[in-house]
Amino acid sequence: MEHPLFTEIRQISQLLGDHKVRYTRFLNILKRVCISESVDFQGDYATLFSRLFAVCQVKEIDYRPADRFRHNARLVLNNELIPSKDDELADIADLCCFIHYLYGVDIPSDLPQHIRSIKIKHFNSSQTREVYGIISGIDSLYSFRVIEAGNNIEYNVSFFELQDTASSDYQTTKYLYKGANVCLLDAKTDPQRADSLLVYMVVVEPDYLIDVSALTACIKPYGSSPLNFLLNRFSPNISNRAILMGNLANQFMDDCINRAQSEDNYLDSLKQCYEQYILEFSCLEKEEVDLDFFEQARIQYNNIYKSVSERFKAPDIGIDSQTIILEPSFICPSLGLRGRLDVMTENHLCVLELKSGKADFNKSRDLSPKADHLLQMTLYGEILRRNFNIDWNKLRTYLFYSTYPLLFNERPSSTAIRDILQLRNGIIYLLYLIRKGDFLRLIPLFNPQKLNQFNLNNRFYLQYLLPQIVAITEPLQNMQNDFLLLSYFVHFISFIEREMFMNKTSDARPDSLRGFASTWNADWQTKKMSGNIIAPLTVEGYDETDNNKVNRVRFTLPQQDEDLTPNFSVGDMVQIYSFSSEEDNVTNKQLIRGNVTSLTSEHIDIKLTYPQNSKLLSKNHYAIEHDSTDGPSNQQFRNLFAFLTATSARKDLLLGRREPEVDKQISLLGSYPETVEQIILQAKQAKDYYLLIGPPGTGKTNLALKSMVQEYLLTAEAANRNCETYYHDNALLLTAYTNRAVDEICSMLDNLSQSMSFDYLRIGSEQTTAAVHHSHLLSVRAHNLPNRKVALSMIQNIPIIVGTVVSLTNAQIIFNKKRFHTAIIDEASQLLEPQILGLLSAKVNGENAIQKFVLIGDHKQLPAVVQLPENQTMVEVKELHQIGLFNLRNSLFERLHWLEKNHDRSNFVGLLNHQGRMHSDIAQFVNAKFYDGKLCVVPLPHQIEKLDWQHTDNIYEQFVAQTRIGFVRIAQLKNTDNLCVNIPEASAITKIIEAICTLHSKNALENFEPAKQIGIIVPFRSQISAIRNSLRKQGLACADTITIDTVECYQGSQRDYILYSTTISEPYQVHIISNLQEIDGNIVDRKLNVALTRARKQLFIFGNPEILRHSPLYSDLMSYCRHLDMMSTSLIE
Repeated sequence: MEHPLFTEIRQISQLLGDHKVRYTRFLNILKRVCISESVDFQGDYATLFSRLFAVCQVKEIDYRPADRFRHNARLVLNNELIPSKDDELADIADLCCFIHYLYGVDIPSDLPQHIRSIKIKHFNSSQTREVYGIISGIDSLYSFRVIEAGNNIEYNVSFFELQDTASSDYQTTKYLYKGANVCLLDAKTDPQRADSLLVYMVVVEPDYLIDVSALTACIKPYGSSPLNFLLNRFSPNISNRAILMGNLANQFMDDCINRAQSEDNYLDSLKQCYEQYILEFSCLEKEEVDLDFFEQARIQYNNIYKSVSERFKAPDIGIDSQTIILEPSFICPSLGLRGRLDVMTENHLCVLELKSGKADFNKSRDLSPKADHLLQMTLYGEILRRNFNIDWNKLRTYLFYSTYPLLFNERPSSTAIRDILQLRNGIIYLLYLIRKGDFLRLIPLFNPQKLNQFNLNNRFYLQYLLPQIVAITEPLQNMQNDFLLLSYFVHFISFIEREMFMNKTSDARPDSLRGFASTWNADWQTKKMSGNIIAPLTVEGYDETDNNKVNRVRFTLPQQDEDLTPNFSVGDMVQIYSFSSEEDNVTNKQLIRGNVTSLTSEHIDIKLTYPQNSKLLSKNHYAIEHDSTDGPSNQQFRNLFAFLTATSARKDLLLGRREPEVDKQISLLGSYPETVEQIILQAKQAKDYYLLIGPPGTGKTNLALKSMVQEYLLTAEAANRNCETYYHDNALLLTAYTNRAVDEICSMLDNLSQSMSFDYLRIGSEQTTAAVHHSHLLSVRAHNLPNRKVALSMIQNIPIIVGTVVSLTNAQIIFNKKRFHTAIIDEASQLLEPQILGLLSAKVNGENAIQKFVLIGDHKQLPAVVQLPENQTMVEVKELHQIGLFNLRNSLFERLHWLEKNHDRSNFVGLLNHQGRMHSDIAQFVNAKFYDGKLCVVPLPHQIEKLDWQHTDNIYEQFVAQTRIGFVRIAQLKNTDNLCVNIPEASAITKIIEAICTLHSKNALENFEPAKQIGIIVPFRSQISAIRNSLRKQGLACADTITIDTVECYQGSQRDYILYSTTISEPYQVHIISNLQEIDGNIVDRKLNVALTRARKQLFIFGNPEILRHSPLYSDLMSYCRHLDMMSTSLIE
């Protein structure tokens, strides 16, 4: 029997039209095969080439034909090669040959089989270039071998100017390892040997971008060890006087550049800072924000104002405020770096970094730049030089110390650049060891003696630096005496770093561009087809601040094919750059950062992170791509370390070494519905934690959570009568994973406040908060809080604080002034353990900042988002199994639930089992398959009513009128050029929606609003546009108002009518639309569960039965449904 991959290759080769469509599909086959064959590998692969090479090594087959195809496909998709018919046949032959070698199957006679000879490209010995490849071997301390990506040559590599001295550490293979991706900088062919290269520097894993400021922060007064990078990652995200002053200085700089300022505008600028950083102003200790602080702030403002208005214009400096770009961003994969400057001129020739702190003293006791600051500026200059081919001698890089004020224009030697890049390589090597699970090897290195490379022993080191080091190293060392804690920490730190590596480089999923490196590695065609780039955009308009500065831009979207849709959502971080051709990308253009605030079929609105001169938006066209930040991953590192320093009682609780406690003497003060009364009582009596399982439609927010808040307020009101400071130490913290869920919590609180008198405060930003809740934002409240004393009083005396887990974890300074009796965490089953540990480990004066916590979730609905394959997150340590940790991708909610079940405890787990959403016929399948028949209907009228549609005139209206849960059969797509779009399903959905709307009209049903009552769920964002266009073509009035979104975005929502487009057209895609997990002895598809349970009255699923039968659950679902066959336009009973 013919291998199915050959069948797929034949089908693709028969596609007519654009050759880039065929090459995109062919390349997808190569990627899928490599991912499938490496699924059990323990290595990390930043590029397709590195994964391909590893697969061929393990299988002991020649990698070169497949890599030649990969290389040629990239050239085609990047518009660097237009293949002839013979070229394309030869590339197909290379792909077929790879499959033949890999699986030992014969190539069908009608497919190309001729294999071209492997050509070796030779370079002129004087030519200098950047070489990307994989390390195939390390021969000595000074030489190694690299296979160049796409050129199929193995080079022997050594360094220029080898010196047998300790100072040339960058000229060694110290931090290299076999299989690493590398960029060889300024490589030159050895004139004596054509297969040898001499290189200036090696950059390891160049797609793993490290922020310039994070890199130079490793340069400490006591040494520059790569371990300092990990020390910084573990260090708490603290707020103090110096950091607040730095934030003020940056605001002063922005104001002095962007607004017409004078020395008299200081108070206006300070007020703006106060409102932006109200939490820091309020919760820092009084001695940190004293009169001297404000006097120093005034000095900073005056110095910045005078420098911007006078000194910057001087001929020797040449910074014109009208040509300034604020906070420009850069990405430089060849150096493995990204960075963000404070100030730069439009021509990239003059850059400035603001420092509000102190400078250093040189040997002559004169003030001079600090070493880390100087190297920071140098690296920014090197990025500009390589990205824009700027001569170093034309660059002017300034360090502006606003305290004095001093404006330094100094540069270190090229050796310093190589030293700092070698430091980066050392960091990458440490992270490689962590990914491998070798963190145990590093622990002995975390001690002050080893980190103090310069053997400092002065007063500054002993009193200031050493305590900071010990605060990190001591918990790490002590951890070695606790095997369970050590195993827990080592497993999770490896997991976090592996996830971070995939987020930065590339994930292991076919049809996916999730890795940030795809913004420069993926070709234009691939990004366009996936919706990950929008171009060419034109500026439709913008909002301006004073002095012609733009802070919000509206772009007009280009005309797109019907199967293309932007893969962007409101709130997404984006990068904007001028666009004139498909060769433009994030590495060769000036980047402006922002967030999506609105997205329609005609335009996209972006709020710029920093207001810019309108000249920057005067180009003809622009492109938008996704941006990324290390913030969430870095927060998980800090959270994990915080767990080491948590109270012993909290650590033992979470590690299952201490049973949770209960106080049965506590009673309820309020009365609640019978279905939740026992749950509210148990949650109140629990002294440590309580778990509430909330299946779909059971009212976990508007019934259970609302009742818990009500009971808390009744209890607090009684206690507050006797203690005016009760809320200082006994407040309520409400949080969730997503801003959407936090918005729902706020809506519930607004509703409850109609019957109870209380206030609440939300921590977050206006961009990510629904407008109706802006009045509760702390940043908005700051307008009416005249000073920090009043602000602190308001924060301490308010009973409820609300925010996302990320926002609250970043705002832990609030714990300095406020403790919490209870934290209730919604969507807990979507939170990984390291994401939540920061809040649960927080301490105040040695005690838990949060006395107890309630986790609300459903481990049978959507899980946490994890990039790693499941087999790479499994845990094999029996001691971890004993505390319920079997898989690192599971939530703390799931693990604690396992512990309670395993110990047969019933006081700390509740189940909401009365659902008031789904009709009983819809709920029946889900209840039987996923919930062991434990769900009951309330019942509400719509849950038991019979279908009563009249006046049906066609088969679609008949199907809708007679079907509670239906399956619409769609023919399998052949020869499609986009596997994430299904036009026939879009057409079928249009017919069903038209039938629903028509039946409402014929049956004279009032108050029908399609936008509020109909919802469409898709697995891929590209299908959204296809359905939307189909609705428009049919002339349906609801075409632009019906919500069409992915299942991830629909969790927590509901509609009367749900239409689920499975979309897929290839069997391998079944696992993409599924999330299978064995829970309580049942195989649960957590994605399918959410998709089905959004429907209140009727549910329609669309798909190809032959493909979906590859999933037993979908097969059972189809058997449960009533069918409409779109192929024969007939009803099937």
